[in-house]
Amino acid sequence: MTQGLASFVVEDAAVLHAGLLSAPYIPVNDTGARHARSTMCRDGRVAREPCSG
Repeated sequence: MTQGLASFVVEDAAVLHAGLLSAPYIPVNDTGARHARSTMCRDGRVAREPCSG
């Protein structure tokens, strides 16, 4: 299942490159679960508890 993926990696890179060249802006969603326990707030301060808002 994880073998023979080189052509998909090349295609993925080509699609990303084309999108970055042609898009007027790139929306980014960094609100994923991996940040749920982060102590760094959006305003740059470090909090002892999860940041709000």
